[in-house]
Formats: sequence, C-alpha cells, structure tokens
Amino acid sequence: DSNKFNKIYSIEIFDNWYDFCSYRFKEEIKKGLVNMVFGPSSIKLKEVIEEIKEKEDSILFWLDAHGKHGNESNNDIMPLEKELDIIFNSSLKNIIIAIDDIAHPKRQEKWNYLGIMKSLKKNNYKFITYNKKENPHQIKEVIICYKI
Repeated sequence: DSNKFNKIYSIEIFDNWYDFCSYRFKEEIKKGLVNMVFGPSSIKLKEVIEEIKEKEDSILFWLDAHGKHGNESNNDIMPLEKELDIIFNSSLKNIIIAIDDIAHPKRQEKWNYLGIMKSLKKNNYKFITYNKKENPHQIKEVIICYKI
C-alpha cells in the first residue's frame, strides 16, 4: 500500500514486469508516490540510494531472493548478494531489509545462502524469519533484517 510510505521505488530488470507494475501503479506514479526504475538492480539500486539518502530517515528494502523463474544464477538475474553489498556499503542509517523467497532449497544451491546469512550477521543485522505454507509443495519464507 503506497499510502504507508513517502515514496516507493521499484527496480525491474524485465520489461514485462516493468510495464505491468507501471500500469498497476499508474495513479501512484502520477501522484509521485511510486517511481518505476528499469534496469539491473546492481546498477540502479546505487542510483536510487544516491537520490534518497538525504531525503529519507527510515528505509525499507524489499528484496527478492529469486530470479525470473526462481532458479537463475546470473548476478543480474539473481542480484541478492550484490544488492546487500550496495545497501551495507551505503551511508543509510535506519534500514530494514525484507528478503522474500529465501528458503527454497533449489535456490540455495544456486547462490550463497549461508554467505548471505553470515553477511547479515557481520554487518550487525539481526533477523526474524517468517514462514508461510502457500500450498503443499511451496513454503514462502521472508526474512526481516534490522540493524542492532
């Protein structure tokens, strides 16, 4: 719900998702509440942080732990580690990070799951895990990370 935030930025690498979200949030975009950004988050996230770092005192990052089909390993397609590095190396202070879909075992083989957990701890983040079984074959897990 865009009414709960001052501004929402959505970075989409796939043109079909960018077009869908641009249409879905067209009224919020007109009001200046949503800003759609097209391109790889490994580049665009730095630009967004530069734009907001002086304006916002609290920031929620919602990151997906999967790629287009949930199993890609290319850094532009599955940029989670790079996104976290960008956030950790920024000058932002009051940060909450939500990482969606992180628990899927097939994905854990494609990227460094344990490395991500160690990186969160190393950067003084605590985390809470939320699990929801959406159907008998799929567990949705979100990790909410916050600075100590």
